[in-house]
Amino acid sequence: MFKRILIKPHANISRVQLSARLAYFLGHDRDIKHLPMLGKYSTFSGSDLMYVYSENMVEPQIISHMKVPILKVINMNTGSGTNVEQTFTKPVYVRVRPTYLSRIGIQIKNDRDHFIPFNSGKVVVVLHFRPVKISFDG
Repeated sequence: MFKRILIKPHANISRVQLSARLAYFLGHDRDIKHLPMLGKYSTFSGSDLMYVYSENMVEPQIISHMKVPILKVINMNTGSGTNVEQTFTKPVYVRVRPTYLSRIGIQIKNDRDHFIPFNSGKVVVVLHFRPVKISFDG
């Protein structure tokens, strides 16, 4: 589950150049001059979850060991080459910070706090708001 990529030294190789995408997933620079090189991240790390944030809109929620302004964590483990499509029949409500919103910013990131690159298709986010229910009966 936590396998990392190891690039071993070879007598005829003095340097390795990686594509930008591969360097990103391994957590290294594109140009590697010192071997052996062990990838910083698991080959599965950050690739199966999307974290949907709205920094100035929602109260921070506890995720792992931090409080972050998160709306939802979405599992992307659908297989390669397929679209991620999820419908939530039971909405999850989080407290909204301001009483007035003129603009909503959404950030979608992975486990490493990097924005997820959407190369094609559309990203649709639907938000549902409801009034806060306040009870004074204790």
